[in-house]
Amino acid sequence: MAKQNMQVKMKVKTLPLIFLSCLMNFSVWGQDQIKIDSLKNVLRTLSEDTNKVRCLYLLSNEIFTIKPSEAIVYANQGIALSNKLAYEKGIGNCNSALGGAYLSMGQFDNALKCYESCLLIAEKRNDLMEKALCFDNISIIYIYKGDFEKAIALRLKANEIYLNLREGNSFANGYLWIGNIYMQQGNYPKALNNYLIALRIFEKLNDVQNSGVALVNIGSIIVKSIKT
Repeated sequence: MAKQNMQVKMKVKTLPLIFLSCLMNFSVWGQDQIKIDSLKNVLRTLSEDTNKVRCLYLLSNEIFTIKPSEAIVYANQGIALSNKLAYEKGIGNCNSALGGAYLSMGQFDNALKCYESCLLIAEKRNDLMEKALCFDNISIIYIYKGDFEKAIALRLKANEIYLNLREGNSFANGYLWIGNIYMQQGNYPKALNNYLIALRIFEKLNDVQNSGVALVNIGSIIVKSIKT
């Protein structure tokens, strides 16, 4: 009977936390929707210029995880207008958003073509940050395809750029991703090593939230290692 009472008390205590979590998620969704509506309103006022391309890109990038079909329409409009204006950066950005939409739909080959197009433009423009982001996105596709070695190689390429650009957070996140890939392969020692590298970088950056993510992953590795 005492045990049942403890369970009831625990449920009562956790209910406000669950409710708060729901409210927070609803709040974030509401903020996103306000931003989407705002971008749509701005889009109606713009002329056929680079500002419209940027708005189409931002709109597509904002909705590709929730409305990928609609995101594809906006991204293609952005690409068409960018081609008309000979606006290379716009072509690259909109291809990146288009790739994200296809990735959300599980159309990996189409997503890969878009990210590769974006990468070619980034290389032509010597946009190192965009190159790294393309490597990261293409890496995700190869994870889905099961080609983990290629995924890791691309992550390492991206990390080399992040290191040179002193993008510490992205650099650390790269090691988290590599750790995740090794964990999926069941290579726990290599996964642990990469999580520890990520943790050290996050701690140097005083990034408490991502340090927590790394620690959770490290804990997961320890548990899995004990079970095996």
